[in-house]
Amino acid sequence: MIGTGIKPGFLPEIQWRDENFDPLAITVKNKNNAPTPLAVPGTDLAMANFANGAGITEVPVSGKEVNHDWKVGTNLSVHAHILKATAASGNYKFGFEYRVSCPGITTLYGTISKAQAVPATAWTDSDYIVIGEIDMSTITTLGAQVTFRLFRDPADAADTYAGDIVLHTFGWHYQVNSNGSRLIASK
Repeated sequence: MIGTGIKPGFLPEIQWRDENFDPLAITVKNKNNAPTPLAVPGTDLAMANFANGAGITEVPVSGKEVNHDWKVGTNLSVHAHILKATAASGNYKFGFEYRVSCPGITTLYGTISKAQAVPATAWTDSDYIVIGEIDMSTITTLGAQVTFRLFRDPADAADTYAGDIVLHTFGWHYQVNSNGSRLIASK
């Protein structure tokens, strides 16, 4: 401690970081249909397409260690940045299945999901959806490993949008209270 309570390397106020994942870079062969690239009109760019069709469920799957700047015990707020690809209206719904393991805790497992109205204009009105939070309150150490999959299930009654959703990125926001850890596995 220095002076009246300042601890070097730790932040004096709550701050947040945003960590995002590229949905086109994630695939599991013979397990899930990875999102297919959909061309952005008028460009040579492509975005991950979550189509709405019978029997189609695109699922990027991956895993990630929660960064060491994370404020231990605080939740991960899962979100996605999307566009709609067709002019239809309605609600789209994303789900996020997760498994969290860390030494000294019972493995956490769950699915969070959220439906919301599509933006007004295809390919121009970007939207942001907070899918939900992963409760990390039982984790008291660094090293939490999160395995996850993001999905849109067109068979879900809450998904009434008949068009395709494309993703810029998806990820989570998390609270930080330090610049990292002082040791490899502890603050």
